[in-house]
Amino acid sequence: MVTFLNVYVIEAHPTAPDVSPYSGTVWELECSTLPQAYTYEDRADHARVTRKLLEGDQLQVVDALDVEDRWVNPVWCTYGTAPNATYLIGREGIITYANRWTDADSLEAAIRALGPL
Repeated sequence: MVTFLNVYVIEAHPTAPDVSPYSGTVWELECSTLPQAYTYEDRADHARVTRKLLEGDQLQVVDALDVEDRWVNPVWCTYGTAPNATYLIGREGIITYANRWTDADSLEAAIRALGPL
């Protein structure tokens, strides 16, 4: 059995006037529909919007964002500041596959390499 967990983190390409965390400038793309969230409540609202885009039975959680307590993006900062990274974590809790950009074909091959689930 494979469980997909999506972690909603910082907006890679927020709407103007917010800047991208990757370029330090306004970097809008066709997919840019949300501003940067500056409170956890806003981030949770954004996650609800993007949740509708997920297919199948996937879990979604929201990365922490509390500027006053310094819990700002702990998942994003710990696992790599990539907007669309993928990790395959085995039952033992060990990362068996990592890719800084989600690639469905290589992820599927990594899952199949685990053997019968």
